[in-house]
Order: sequence, then structure tokens, then C-alpha cells
Amino acid sequence: MFDKEVLKELQELLEDDFVGLIEIYLRDLKVKVPEMGQYAHNLDFEKLSKVAHSLKGASINLGIGDFGKLCGLIEQAARQKKAEEVTQLLSVAGPQAITLSTELSLMYLK
Repeated sequence: MFDKEVLKELQELLEDDFVGLIEIYLRDLKVKVPEMGQYAHNLDFEKLSKVAHSLKGASINLGIGDFGKLCGLIEQAARQKKAEEVTQLLSVAGPQAITLSTELSLMYLK
């Protein structure tokens, strides 16, 4: 689900600031995944693609490549205004975000 080596390197590099970075990512995940669902429901593909792009970058930077790739697919489908594909991808993103949140919280937030 994520690259533990990248997370370890970031943790060593950022030291005390690492936990704050994880907290920010988790907060963004909690807000932005439901936002994507709302934008999809409203067929607001422009806002949806921007939010997906933001989560894609943040995820990849943290070594959470699978979720980053999924967000990239959502971004691409939104840009192409493929509502069915967006809905299908979001049905995967929601549960993945919950799993990510749980695992990252257990690993880094004490």
C-alpha cells in the first residue's frame, strides 16, 4: 500500500516535523476524499480533477504510490468528463483512504 522506505527516509530527514506532515496528510485525506465524491455527484469535473491532482502529489511524495496512482486515474477521468469511470474509481478510493488512515495512524501517531 505504501513504500515504508520512503516514509523512513522522510522520517529521518524531517525528524520531529514528520509526525506533523503525517497529520496534515491524514487531515487532507479525510476532507478531500469526500470532496471528490461531492464534486463527482455535482459533475464538477474541474474541481474534482484539482483535488485528485493535489492528493496524487501528496500521496506520491509520501511513498503512497498506489493511492497516488488511483488519484491520478481519477484526475484523468475527471478531465475527460467520464462520470461512470470517476464513480467506479471513487468507490475504490474511499475504502483505500480509510485503510491508509488507519495504518498510518497506527504506525506514526501515538
